[in-house]
Amino acid sequence: MDLQITGTNLELSDTVQRFIERKLGKIDKHFPSIIDTRVEISEEKTKSPQQHFLVRVTVNSGIGGVSFHGEERGETVLIAVDKVAISPAVYALFGGLPQPDSFQQGDRHHFLE
Repeated sequence: MDLQITGTNLELSDTVQRFIERKLGKIDKHFPSIIDTRVEISEEKTKSPQQHFLVRVTVNSGIGGVSFHGEERGETVLIAVDKVAISPAVYALFGGLPQPDSFQQGDRHHFLE
């Protein structure tokens, strides 16, 4: 699995990159059909300090072109990565494919086909 990590408006430290690799690099051990995982991190100027960092994760499967997308915000990069790692979209990989109606209305987690 190819793990691509990019940052917008910030420079990612080696510590942050290792943290992301540790959190999300495990997915392919359970699902070898995964082609790649893209992690996009951006720092945004927001009124709320709890919303300062945005982490988007897209996991592309080799089975039927299915992709999972999750995004979360956090006070720090590490908090946002933790949140997205346990998001319904990423968690669904461990419990099978989600049903479209299994997410709460307003969730920013999407199941894409």
